Amino acid sequence: MRYVWMLSAVLMAAGSVVLVWLTVAPPLVVNDGAQVLSDSQRAVVARHHEELLTRHDIDYRFVTVRGVSDLDRFAYNEFKTLLAGLKSESGKGLLILFDADTSLFRLEVNKEVHDLYASDFVAQLDKRIMVPYLAAGRPDKGLVEISELVVARARTGPPRGARARFPDRRLPAPGGNPAETLIHHFAAMDGNKAGALRGIYTPETQAMLSEGAGKAVMRGETLLQSYRNCRVEAIKESPERALAVIRYPASQEHCAPWFFRKLDGRWVLDLTLSGTALRIKPGGGWRFDKSIDHPYGFAFDDWQFDDQGFPVK
Repeated sequence: MRYVWMLSAVLMAAGSVVLVWLTVAPPLVVNDGAQVLSDSQRAVVARHHEELLTRHDIDYRFVTVRGVSDLDRFAYNEFKTLLAGLKSESGKGLLILFDADTSLFRLEVNKEVHDLYASDFVAQLDKRIMVPYLAAGRPDKGLVEISELVVARARTGPPRGARARFPDRRLPAPGGNPAETLIHHFAAMDGNKAGALRGIYTPETQAMLSEGAGKAVMRGETLLQSYRNCRVEAIKESPERALAVIRYPASQEHCAPWFFRKLDGRWVLDLTLSGTALRIKPGGGWRFDKSIDHPYGFAFDDWQFDDQGFPVK
């Protein structure tokens, strides 16, 4: 382990001053106290720290916690406690903080890198990265991608122009599991590029989107805002593992479930229930139209629904 050496003056009883060297262990670069990341993901974030420090002179810390009442104040204090910026010759410091209980994310920086990581960039990270990954139940992947984008911003330098362009993203290959497919759907709807991502939808869904018939499908800001505070309760698969549902707690009434089919070994999104069996109430809330049959009832065998089809909280 590498240590930080500090010179300290000690006043002796006889009045003389003796200079002594003290060794202080440096703070952890990656402190995943909430156990959100895997070992391999922690190693990736550690490599991000190394690149930021050696190539861009930015001293980076990554922390996950649970149950913090005031995350803004905690982030401010943690930044100082962890000595972010200590190893930077120009004093540049950066902290990524995530509360696993509340799913809230913060990026704390000092004035030396404020222009590089301005508030609009941080807001985009929260909205366009964390919201989809939390809606898919994968905060770990979202945090690693945010860490990657922080490094990417350091490579490209501060934004220019009235509106900064959000960096290009490297998404996981879709279809391996329902969560990965849902993340691609959010990205497609964010950029209105559903037609270019045929591989993530059922053929019926793709036809619906291509023909403009999917008016009930949420897009862009509406989608991101609707799932802003959605936290996955369960990912349910049918006994034959041909169908799956990502669902949220019944108390999160604005968080409608997502439906998937397995075609040719890949999970694809089925949006054909939107506006038919699945009804979204304006202003929030969803229900099943009990007059329309669908094959996804297995995912709600442990739930109760009222006479109108709304889940009982």
